Amino acid sequence: MLNKNESPEGIQVTWSRGQKSEANARRLVACWNACEDLPTAWIEGGAADILEHAKSLKSQRDGLLEALKFILKWGHCQEADDKARTAIAKAEASK
Repeated sequence: MLNKNESPEGIQVTWSRGQKSEANARRLVACWNACEDLPTAWIEGGAADILEHAKSLKSQRDGLLEALKFILKWGHCQEADDKARTAIAKAEASK
């Protein structure tokens, strides 16, 4: 993670003082940090690639949620039921 006073090795970040420059610096740092774990190809592909991946993750989440509900309905293991309930609550809260 970067803060506005740091830069990654090999990249130099400069900006002038002033309210607009400070706001831009904060935006750059926020974007950098938000993209930290994303593959470079997704970032280079632009928002469309990132949105497509987000749709894929949502679809995976929904499939896993459905599977957990099925396990909870037909399973007979208290520990598995508890874990399924926890995962379902977490997934439903993120919708």
